[in-house]
Amino acid sequence: MGRYLITGALVALSLGLQAAAAAPTPLVAALPPPDEAPPPRTCGADAMEPNDARGKARLLRGDTPARAVTCVSDADWFSLDLAAGERVRVVAVHPVGRRVVPKVFPPRRRKPVGERERGANHTDVRLQATRAGRYRVLVRTLMLEAVPYTLRIERGGGG
Repeated sequence: MGRYLITGALVALSLGLQAAAAAPTPLVAALPPPDEAPPPRTCGADAMEPNDARGKARLLRGDTPARAVTCVSDADWFSLDLAAGERVRVVAVHPVGRRVVPKVFPPRRRKPVGERERGANHTDVRLQATRAGRYRVLVRTLMLEAVPYTLRIERGGGG
């Protein structure tokens, strides 16, 4: 069987076609070179970093907004102290078409609370604190590129 095995290049050569003279394109040509640096795992530092883990959440005080940047590989954590029964609105303002998603977690809980509302350039979470304590706010996006946003806490609003 081996003596009947003929490659396409030999057939083309025997037919006198010029296609055999062209070198075939290797399949690995589309792969990145092995020494190329991998894509960055974070979207760069902002004034709030490091806040990539629940335990590193930055405390938000008063009504001063937090300006930050997030991407798919860089979730941001914040915290705020709430009294039992206090109503708050957590507002993440972002560029149109580049959404970020805030989630609010009560003290020592892993399930988010509140009602989420989405607009063209913001996502809100409204809630009423069921217990006093430190609430955590997770902000993330599914966008591959960095998304700048401003996080505001409005006390006394919605719930």
